[in-house]
Amino acid sequence: MRNALLLLSLLLLFPSPPSSQAQEPTDAKGYFDRAVKRFKNKDFDGALNDYDKALALRPDFAEAYFDRSFIKSIHEDYAGAVADLDKYVSLRPGDTEGYRMRGITKALRGDVEGAATDYTRLIEVNPRDVDAYLSRAGLRSKKDEAGALADYNRATEITPPSAVAFDARARFFLGKNDFTAALADFNRVIELEPRDADAYHARATLRERLALKEGRKDYYRDVLADLDKAVELSPKAGNLYGFRGRIRDMARDQGGALADYTKQIELSEGDATEQGYGYSNRAHLYEKMGRHAEEIQDLTSQLKLQPDRGSPYLGLARAYGKLNKPQEARAALAEALRLYSEEALRAPDDPWSHISLSGVYRDMGDHASALKLMDKAVALAPKDALVISLRAAQRKARGDYEGAAADYSAAIELDPKGQWAYMGRGLMRVNQGRDAEAEPDFKKCVALEPACADLIEQNVAEIKSKRTKPAATTVTRPHSVVPQAAPPGGVGVPSYAKPPPPPPRGPFPNAEAAARNLSAQNAQQLSGTYDLYLSEDMTGTPFGSMVITWTKLNEFQVRGDGWSGAGKITNGDGFYDWKFEDGKTGRTTFTFHWGQQTLRGHVVGSGLDGRYVARRRSPFK
Repeated sequence: MRNALLLLSLLLLFPSPPSSQAQEPTDAKGYFDRAVKRFKNKDFDGALNDYDKALALRPDFAEAYFDRSFIKSIHEDYAGAVADLDKYVSLRPGDTEGYRMRGITKALRGDVEGAATDYTRLIEVNPRDVDAYLSRAGLRSKKDEAGALADYNRATEITPPSAVAFDARARFFLGKNDFTAALADFNRVIELEPRDADAYHARATLRERLALKEGRKDYYRDVLADLDKAVELSPKAGNLYGFRGRIRDMARDQGGALADYTKQIELSEGDATEQGYGYSNRAHLYEKMGRHAEEIQDLTSQLKLQPDRGSPYLGLARAYGKLNKPQEARAALAEALRLYSEEALRAPDDPWSHISLSGVYRDMGDHASALKLMDKAVALAPKDALVISLRAAQRKARGDYEGAAADYSAAIELDPKGQWAYMGRGLMRVNQGRDAEAEPDFKKCVALEPACADLIEQNVAEIKSKRTKPAATTVTRPHSVVPQAAPPGGVGVPSYAKPPPPPPRGPFPNAEAAARNLSAQNAQQLSGTYDLYLSEDMTGTPFGSMVITWTKLNEFQVRGDGWSGAGKITNGDGFYDWKFEDGKTGRTTFTFHWGQQTLRGHVVGSGLDGRYVARRRSPFK
């Protein structure tokens, strides 16, 4: 994909064509020169026509073959582009850039072996070509990890040492969950490039993962130190403030987090996705601080930027409910119901569209309809442990602890390494007063994910506190406030005349724990292989592909041809930071549409500023 983005950058960097009448050329050089001008002005058809004429007049015009290959690649005629580069290499056998460009084009065509052969030729000519080793390693990493590692190792041994090589190997180690080796390489990158903000950002991301993996809260000091340095070096990068704000929030520095989220919003002006993400971050913080009027303001601002998002309306409904404004809560819930219902109708065979709609009915207090929608989701995905776990959460919300425990058991059978199912089943046992039976599940959860320990402790304490306290007075909430409707699939909605008091939402009574769990589920469901398109309607041949792999909590890794990265997702909004083997870096912010199984991204960095649409080809197994 690095090479696809390189071609995309050509589209984005050059200005629109001027209106002018030029004199018709009379020789091959004249057509070539005009082709170059037309290419820079994005008149690709005109440029292609001129290159054709230049080559008709002069069949040995090597540079015309080279340049024409670019046009053919933009038109996705990779076979034609490779043919042009074959001709160029035959005319200029001593120019290694011909082999390099042909390798890039073959990779775009899907000819991995052919591309690797060209990179091998580059290495034979110049054994110190770091980029060639890294490019070949990227191709090998899919099927030949040992060969890829050998190439990464050789690239790091070449002197003078290349920070790009150490960075690429660090990301390779990340893909293998070898965090210790990855950290050593990121340390080396910073030694070589001490003023590289991206390097500090990458190390902060890795250190956060280490903190979660090992359950070490003290590691967050190092995460913050790296982010402070990254912000110092790149004070205009709004995403860095968003990252630091989240870490400060976790460290209970709400004042610092608030300042960072505000800066993220200010610096993201003009980027609807990133700025919307900032408003969402700050709204969640305001909710935790009990500042619901300001939470409402931020959710409203997010909706101005992202009007087709359902989750901000759900947040508004809850905030208005806490402020005892039932009319406004009703309106917000009605909009959430409309958006999620439309999504479910557009994608009736997608379990996640029904899961999203189930959440709206759950917030309305209509748990019967919510459970029927979850039943439909499970019927559509009977082998999906995550979907079954979500139905368990809904059963728990109705007080059906035994049914919830049965669903968690089924999820564990399908995915024995799913830590959340062990925690959920253990909590059901605690709710039933069967604490001794819960202990093995809690131990298994912590063994799989040490970060579970705090969540278990919080939730068990809350459940036990309710055993000794009298029932609290029911607080007015915006449930049962939407006119009767039937969700997709013919599930009827019961009367709202006398709704039951709403039980705690989600798989855990603790709201913060539930939010973290939801984000983890989002990241896991995001996993899969995606085809990338420049057009909104996703017609024609994809210009590339990428693979997203869930790692821990709300985190994921992403990789394409010659590039890799890592990111996070919260309630369908996310980002990932990418880096190519040649050192180009940037960030992609995105919104994932569950029902459509599409990801709409905004790429910014290293001269790129463009958008793409990705459609999931297959889920990650």
